[in-house]
Amino acid sequence: MMRKLYVIGVALSAAWTGSDAPQAQSAPSSERVWTGTWEEHDSWEGGNRFGRSQSQISFVYVQARDEFGTPRWKARRLTWSALWEERVFDHLILGQVGEPDERGLRKNRYPADVVTLCEGGGTLELGPAAAGFGDDLTREQQAQLQPSCVTTVSPRDGTPAPPATLSKRDALAAPGMPNENELTGCAYEKTWLIGSRGGGSMSVSVSAPVTAVMEVDPEGPFGRFVPVPGETLTFVASVPSGTARFRFELDPESTSHFPGYATNADIDDAFFLKYDVVSLDGQYKNDGPDVVFDPARFAN
Repeated sequence: MMRKLYVIGVALSAAWTGSDAPQAQSAPSSERVWTGTWEEHDSWEGGNRFGRSQSQISFVYVQARDEFGTPRWKARRLTWSALWEERVFDHLILGQVGEPDERGLRKNRYPADVVTLCEGGGTLELGPAAAGFGDDLTREQQAQLQPSCVTTVSPRDGTPAPPATLSKRDALAAPGMPNENELTGCAYEKTWLIGSRGGGSMSVSVSAPVTAVMEVDPEGPFGRFVPVPGETLTFVASVPSGTARFRFELDPESTSHFPGYATNADIDDAFFLKYDVVSLDGQYKNDGPDVVFDPARFAN
């Protein structure tokens, strides 16, 4: 019987060695993984307006060759997040509002503060594509890369505030991969400026994928492990030759789910009373781990 571990908030280290460790299997030499991050940020201000933006895409592209030896993207995954915010103060809104006055006239403009906030994020499996066209997206995929926006108007003269309006910003563009001749060894780095305040960067590493699986003995230390703030786990494995980078993935359908609290809380005496975790008072502070597990709430 196998047991999965829930390890959010626990540091992981990999030092897989020893004959008893599972052996990693190397993928065919024609298959490579392109892993990296693209990001852009900007800010602006002028007159009665200021704003900021931040967008990031992490990507994993798996490259293989077809029966003719032509490179192709076997799989493409994007994980993205975006924030766009703009505030306009004392903006003149045009349009008739309210009821007619005693002369039969209606107000046709009023000053207001306007705030637009756009946020979004998620993970997309883009599927295969021809090499060189890895950044092409379908209309449906583009729709999944559009941040959602809310615009609120706050009149300055007592005019009733109109309802908030919902909209979508333009979709983020999937980053195109660099050409082979742009790589330095197995890596690529690039930065650029946006106007006078913003900038962007892209980093890529290319490597042959290595797969390793570790089975957990339910009677051993891993099987009995329960996450505790500050505690670590060490996994042991080996690779056929050379060195390898490992990315840990947890199966969300097969993990335990202990209740926890995120670090954006303000940890004071009231926090422990409000969330009924008085037993943790003095053990957890604002700079503690990402998630707190209360031992009083689980038996195993």
